[in-house]
Amino acid sequence: GKSGSGKTSLLNIIGSIDRPTRGDVRVCGLQFRSSTTDSEFALLRRRKLGFVFQTFNLINSLSAVENVALPLILSGVSRAQAIARARMLLGLVGLQERCNHEPSQLSGGEQQRVTIARALANSPQLLLLDEPTGDLDSVNTDNIMAILFALNRIMGVTMVMATHDPHLKSYANKALHMLDGKLLREEMISSVTRSELATSKGLSELLERVSLENDSEEEKRERLMKFLGPRQRQLQSSIARGGDMESPSAPSAAKAITFNAAGAFNAAADNDNKEEERRGGGHTILRDPEHY
Repeated sequence: GKSGSGKTSLLNIIGSIDRPTRGDVRVCGLQFRSSTTDSEFALLRRRKLGFVFQTFNLINSLSAVENVALPLILSGVSRAQAIARARMLLGLVGLQERCNHEPSQLSGGEQQRVTIARALANSPQLLLLDEPTGDLDSVNTDNIMAILFALNRIMGVTMVMATHDPHLKSYANKALHMLDGKLLREEMISSVTRSELATSKGLSELLERVSLENDSEEEKRERLMKFLGPRQRQLQSSIARGGDMESPSAPSAAKAITFNAAGAFNAAADNDNKEEERRGGGHTILRDPEHY
């Protein structure tokens, strides 16, 4: 749907960021009720949901690996284990050599890959993506969609993605069209349409790669890296020859640090949080790690 159609509001309700005014919502086994506590919603977000935002929402004072490790640390994982898993996830999206870079030192496409790695940190059952390619050029858009398509086909990650770009719907199995906060129609994407898109984007082998339930996580990761590795190296080589189509963003306070506890992880981020509160941007900032 186009801007203002209600896509983000729907994702926020699914993600328990916003509460519905009426009706029933059930996500990953939890039915949203008036009696559902903030702690229950926080547990749902922390253990079963992953979020990818258009504006990245990375913490500027943390490195890429620290941004990815943050959800794990807030879930009680030791720092050493969290950093190790964060490095592995960044490797999956081709950023193993950028682990120690801060967001201001990364291009838009690289920042979005960090955001995807962070969203996968706790192995979510459901990945929610709000215009993940909205701020990217066509090259990085194709790369991000290839990563997401591979995560779905190889790792079996279920995704709900909001977009105003009708061309991206062909990556999906189903498209829900929205207007003025209402669902207009449901469209099933044919296998022929998906096959044509996959062929045009060099992803046709993924249509034959269906994740098997008896595959171990390690086997899935190996398959994913085998597929994505050459693509990421080719992209980096192309950027090195012709220059990145996007310049790295200048350091600034995060537009919206949502439902995290940056201060609990790194006190240096606290000033950014306070500045964001003064500006009134983004969602409510919750400082208690229990409410991540």
